[in-house]
Amino acid sequence: MKPKSQTLQGHYAGFITRLFAFIIDVIIILVMLAVVSYALSLLTRFFWVLPDLITNLFGTSKEMLIDGYKSALPAITSTVNVVLIIGYFVFFWMSSGQTLGKALMGVRIVSVTGRPLTFAQAFLRFLLYPVSAMVFFLGFVWILIDNQRQGWHDTLARTYVIY
Repeated sequence: MKPKSQTLQGHYAGFITRLFAFIIDVIIILVMLAVVSYALSLLTRFFWVLPDLITNLFGTSKEMLIDGYKSALPAITSTVNVVLIIGYFVFFWMSSGQTLGKALMGVRIVSVTGRPLTFAQAFLRFLLYPVSAMVFFLGFVWILIDNQRQGWHDTLARTYVIY
C-alpha cells in the first residue's frame, strides 16, 4: 500500500511564502505603474504635438493649455496609480482569493468562514497593511508567532491565508 503523500493544501500559509508572494506582487505592480506612466507621458506628447487643434477646440492659448496639463499630470498620475494598486489587490482578493503572486506561491486568502472575501473585507485588509507595517513591521512578524499564521491585517479583516 502506498503511503499518502503529504500536502500543505488547507494549511495556513507561512511568513516566507507570503513574503515571496508579496514581492512578486510588488514587481508586477511596478511594471503596471511603469506602463501607465509611459502611457500618460505619450498622452502628454500628444497634447504638445497637437496644441493648435486643442486651442481651437477650447479657445485657450497654447502655453496656458500646456502649462495646465503639465501641472495636472502629477496629480492625474498619482490618482491613477493609487486606483491601480488598490484595485489590483481588492479585485484579485475578491475574485479568486489570490493575487498573481499568491497564485504563483500556491496560496489564497479566505474569510474565517471559509468563504471568498467580500469587498468590505478585501478593502479593509488592504487599508490595514500599513497598520501591520507600523512599529517595526510587528503586524507582519506576528505571522511567525500566531498559531493560525494571521498578521494583524488578517485578524482585523477576519481572513486566513491558506495553501
